[in-house]
This record gives sequence, C-alpha cells and structure tokens, in this order.
Amino acid sequence: HAAGIRGAVDQALVDGTADAGGVVRLDPVPPNGSTGSPDGPDTPGGLLADLDLVFLCVPPDRMESALAFASARTRALLTDVASVKGPVMAAAARLAPRPRFIGGHPMAGSERHGYSVSSATLLENAVYVLTPPEEPADSSSPSEEPSAPSDLAALEDLVRTLGALPVVMPADRHDRAVAAVSHLPHLAASALCLLASDAGEDNPDEGGILRLLAAGGFRDLTRIASSDPALWTGIALASAPALVPILRRFRDRVESLETALAAGDADTLRALLDRGRAFRESLPLGARGAMGAAATLRVQIPDRPGELGRIATLLGEAGINIKDMGNRNSRLQENGCLAMLLPDDRQAVRAREILQEAGYDDLD
Repeated sequence: HAAGIRGAVDQALVDGTADAGGVVRLDPVPPNGSTGSPDGPDTPGGLLADLDLVFLCVPPDRMESALAFASARTRALLTDVASVKGPVMAAAARLAPRPRFIGGHPMAGSERHGYSVSSATLLENAVYVLTPPEEPADSSSPSEEPSAPSDLAALEDLVRTLGALPVVMPADRHDRAVAAVSHLPHLAASALCLLASDAGEDNPDEGGILRLLAAGGFRDLTRIASSDPALWTGIALASAPALVPILRRFRDRVESLETALAAGDADTLRALLDRGRAFRESLPLGARGAMGAAATLRVQIPDRPGELGRIATLLGEAGINIKDMGNRNSRLQENGCLAMLLPDDRQAVRAREILQEAGYDDLD
C-alpha cells in the first residue's frame, strides 16, 4: 500500500489540498514504546511539530503506533477517525505521558476508497462522535498534556464547521451501537453475497440466473460488501468484543423468522416484519449515520442513443452527484431501467423532481 499512500500525498500536494507532506512507515506495535529517532524540520515527523491539531487516519492495527509517533513529536491536540473507539482510547491511556487526545468517529463514508473518490461534502449532516478520555483512577499517573474541556469544545466547533453534528459519548457505548448499525450490516452484506456465490459455484447455470436477478434490489442491499476487505478485517477484529454478541442476537432473529416460516405461523411472521418496518420508518431523513448515506433512484428510459448522457447532464447541472449508475435492460419491452446511486435521500428527491420536469414519468 506504500505506493498508493505516496500517490495520494502527491495528488494532494499537486491539487493544493495539502501544503506539505511525506510518508513514514508505522510498525503494528511500537517496539518497547520506541518512537524512532528525532526528526528534522522537513521530515514527515518534523512537520507535526508546530501543528494545532493532528488527525490520525490509519487502520486499527496501526493506531497505537500512530499515537506513539505523533505524541512524541507534537504538543498538538490529537484525534482519530477509527470506527472502533475502545481499543484506541486504551492505547492512548497506555502512553506516558498521556497525550492530548480525544477519540473521534465521523460516521460517514462510502464503499469506494482512495484519494480519487474524495468528497468535500462527505461530512455534511453526518453524526460525528467524540469520545473524551476518562480520568485515570490513579490521579498521580504522569500526564503533561491531558485533554482539557477547552480541547473538546474546540473540536466540537471544528466538527460543526465541517457541516457535521458532534455527539459526545463514552467509547464503550459508541462501540456497542456501531457494532449493531454499521459493523454487523457489513458482515451481513458479505454473508448474503457469499450465499449467492456458493449457489453459483454449485450450479454454474443457476449462478448466471442469480447474477441477472441480483442486479436489482440485491445489488443495492449488498452495496457495502464492496468495501475494502483489508480495512474491514481490521475493523471487525477490533470490534469483536461488541460485534460477537450482536452477531449472536442477529442469528437469534434469523432463527425466529425461520421458525415462523417452518411452522406456517403467519401471525408471528407478520408481527416480526411489522416491528422491523416500524423501526425502519422511524429513522430520521436527512441525517447521515454510521453507514454511508445513499439512495437509489430508478427511471425507465427509452432504449436509444443519448438518453444516459441527457440524464447525467440534467443532474450534473443541478449539482447532483451520481455515485454509480447502470442500465438494467433485462425486461421484454424496449425500454430499459436506469438505476442511479445518489449520495442521500435529499438529492434523490431533487433528482426525481428534475427528471419529472424533463418528461421522465416512470420513476421509483
């Protein structure tokens, strides 16, 4: 991954996103607490010295090293963006002296990854969790730069400036909630894809049919299974203390559905589905949660040249970003179905209005 990281730094320097940059290697665990030799002013480590705030944006298995590396080189406030907070807060507490550190989790993202798919609006209306450190039981624990209330207030202000919604909570509460609404859905989406893949391997003809039929709702439902497997392996392992109990409860829910179906128990099945529907309908619109916010809009279009370009132009001129699109022309009639993945419900509603004004009536 080193070449990709260097490429991202180079691109950021070229387009002006970054003023300076460099690349260092972080071992999974700092050897005996070592943070390496002193850095010159023009080295990547030296660049940290005069900063006010440092974001640690590394995979979970590199976070402890990143904390040790940064805290030895700057008195700046440190924060991170990891989706599991307990292990990160514990790693920060192990450092002596304790750094000025506040955990962070911007709950927005995408199944796509890499600098080329960066978005300036990624954090708009997103929940941004902040987890301040707990005071150590031993008040005599060495701490030259403890995180202060003023640090939390400053970080909350910055989060609001980015367009996100700061929410302060303990790390353990965050980890339990995110295991249920983010990490479990990723594993469930992967399990659904594995199930469909297994059926195709057992019977190649059936696999072809599955792929054809899965091009609709199944593809939308399992979108997050396209996320970076290496990154999500680390996230899932770090989340295991909270994720394993949630997985067991999920298995119990699946067994409840299975039992009702096997018994032909319509009343129980209907009650379970109704509870699921009620919770889904209670979710707020406009806010963005742990999973990347996205909405799918489908429109029936004539099968003729120029239609895709016309729709893309109409939405592009309105500032609506199409994250993904595909023409599903598997029906018997001549028209095709264009499915577009848009950033959120708000943009999907606006896109529907624009396309209806342009004469596209068959939308869902």
